[in-house]
This record gives sequence, structure tokens and C-alpha cells, in this order.
Amino acid sequence: MNDKKVFYNLQICRGLAALIVVLAHTNLIDKNLFSGFLIIGWNGVDFFFVLSGFIIYYVNYSYLGRPASYTTYLSKRLIRIFPIYWLYTFLVILVHLVKTKITGNPLVSWIDLDAAGIIKSFTLYPTRVADNEMPIIPVAWTLTFELLFYLLFGFAILTRKKVLLFIGALWLIGIAIVSFSVVEVADNTLLVTIFNPKNLEFMYGCLIAELALKRRTIGNRLLSQAVLIAGIILLMISWTNEALELRLLPKMDSLTFGVPYALIIYALVSMEISKIGGPFKKALVYLGDASYSVYLTHYIGITLLRNPLHKVFNNGYIEFFILVTSLTIFGCLCYKFVEKPLLDFINSKNKKSLLTTERVR
Repeated sequence: MNDKKVFYNLQICRGLAALIVVLAHTNLIDKNLFSGFLIIGWNGVDFFFVLSGFIIYYVNYSYLGRPASYTTYLSKRLIRIFPIYWLYTFLVILVHLVKTKITGNPLVSWIDLDAAGIIKSFTLYPTRVADNEMPIIPVAWTLTFELLFYLLFGFAILTRKKVLLFIGALWLIGIAIVSFSVVEVADNTLLVTIFNPKNLEFMYGCLIAELALKRRTIGNRLLSQAVLIAGIILLMISWTNEALELRLLPKMDSLTFGVPYALIIYALVSMEISKIGGPFKKALVYLGDASYSVYLTHYIGITLLRNPLHKVFNNGYIEFFILVTSLTIFGCLCYKFVEKPLLDFINSKNKKSLLTTERVR
């Protein structure tokens, strides 16, 4: 796998996707700001899903059909998601308890902090997002979809690539059946998650990764740019359609937002250059590195800071700018001083453990 290209364009996309979500949640505080146009930035989640499908397939392609690699694959995936997520969740619970005791106003109101709610959150078991029930860190509902994709991809490692295609086909059929209400599963949160059309976006990413691995990206730079522009135009149409509630297009995120993002990613993969330069581009790549921490910490930050900032400034645009800037910087600092050191420590221990296991075998 060492011969695989590092896609800096996609790392920048990770940072931009996180920033889009931060802008959306910040705009929710005052929907009159920017006429609420940025609220549709929740579609940054669709961007993340396509990116995840690409990255997981591209990075782990060589594991397919090699059951001995399953432990390595799964440990890397779980380490990437859970340790830092658990730490941030624990800190949110701690802040919730302190805030409740001091002010009498709880921080977490979107899920019951009983044993069931805490277990759901820590295990990323699906919650009823449509009914405003979300994990302790609300945006973590998307991690449930990521985890589902990781586990399904793992089946192909335990068997072979054809099984992945078979699972993908069955998954598509299940999504179609549920989407067209042939079978009603609304009462089962787990099935709603498994057969949610958003899962199609992981498949888009896998398809792009397959094309990249087979050297079937767009060879002509002008054509790549044309595809990129087409994707951006479709994205703007979908964004405007949702923001203005024109409903010119049917509401299915995997099509209205997933397809434009897939075109953008395919074009960027085709246009990728190996060298990066300039402070602005390096900063965007760093934001991509820090995107997980930015994503997990920003919502709670908004919840904590919105009222104090409003009392001080009483100006929506100033508050918006301060929130977006400070929460992005805070997420980057969390990455540098918390996430990265924690991951480096765990990965070093995990590497030693895997080496020991190999020797025993």
C-alpha cells in the first residue's frame, strides 16, 4: 500500500466539509443571518460520507480477501473513531453535570442521560435523529453510519471482493425497498439506519476509489475541470433548492447532494498533484487533519457560548464570526494537543501488540 498516492485535495475537502457543518450549525442560532442560506451546510455530512467511502476502499483495498488482515483493519478503524470520541463524550458529560449544578440549566437535553442513553452514545447505537434524539455529542449520529460501513467492508476482508459486491447489491436492493416504502421499518431505528439512502454515498466513494486504483480517472485536465465545475453547479442548484424551498428537485440527499459531491471528488482525484505549497493550502490540509476534532467539538461549543456572546455583543454577525473562528481554532488545538497525541500513543501500543501477535503465530 505504500505506492498509493496521498490525495491532498481530498484532505482539504475533509477540512472544508467540517467547516461547512460548523457554518450550518452556527447559522442555526439566528436563521435571519444570511437569510439562513448557510444552514443547508448540513450537507457537509454527505461530503464526509462520499469521502469516507473513497478513503476506506482506497486505503484498505489490498486487505480484501485476506482474512489475516481483518484484525489490523478493524483495530485501525475502531481506534480512529472511538478513543477520542469517548474522551470528548466523557468531557461533555462532566461539563453537563457542572453546568447543571451551578446554573440549574442542563447542557444535554437531546437524550436522556440514563444508563440506556449513555450506552447508546458510547457504542454509537442508532438514535432517533428524526425525533430529535441524538447522542451526547449530537453530530455523532453520523459516526453510526461510518461504523456500519466499516463493519460491512470488513466482511469482504474476511472473504473476498466478490462478497463485497454481493453485499453491496443486497444493500442497494434493501435501500430501494425501504425508500419506496415497499417495507415499512420506521419503528426500528437500527433498520432505518442500515437502509437509509445516505449509505449510497459510501458506495459512490467506493466506486471512485475503484476507478482510481484501476487508473481510470480522467486523463484530460480540461475535462477534469469541466467535471469539477459541473459538480459545483449541481451542488449550488441543490443548495439553493433547499435554502429557498423551491422543491425543484425531489428531496433525497444521496442524489441531490451525494452525486454533486461524488463528481467533485472524482474530478479532484483526477486532478491531484503530489506537491503542496503555500501557507493557505498547508493550512487547509491541516484543517483536514483536524476535521474530526473540529466536527466533534463545535456543536457543544456553540451550545455553551451562544448566550454569553449574545449578552456581550448583541450583534448576530459579530457573534457568528467569533463562534466560527474560535470553534475552528479550538478544534484544531484539540487535534494538536489531544487527538493526535492520544492516537499516536494508542497506535504505538497497538503496533507493538500486533507485532507480538505475529511472532506468537
